[in-house]
Amino acid sequence: GTRGAGGAGGEEGNAEDGRGDAAMVVSDNMMTADQMEAHADIAMEAGEYEEALDLLDVAVNERVDEFGEDSPECIEGYFMYAKSLMLLQNQRDIDAGSKRPLTQPSAGADTAPAEE
Repeated sequence: GTRGAGGAGGEEGNAEDGRGDAAMVVSDNMMTADQMEAHADIAMEAGEYEEALDLLDVAVNERVDEFGEDSPECIEGYFMYAKSLMLLQNQRDIDAGSKRPLTQPSAGADTAPAEE
């Protein structure tokens, strides 16, 4: 399995499927939903999208249990989860050779096509 986001945790997850690290990190360290989202953000920046999804799954479910699925407290987690899913699928498409990497325009950059 992979290490917890940012090296947190200390134990490996389920070696069969590479998942389960987030649950270990959460149970070992009793992280809050905010902390899990912060670690998921770090994992996304590092390209560890499955790890981010594991963390966000726990964080979102924790918030849903506490506030309800339609509460404003869940919005950021839903957004981050969707972003992680999109980036993971994009990475899988790139790995399969069926897609080029996504690029993000820099702040203030002209969004018009470069070739004219």
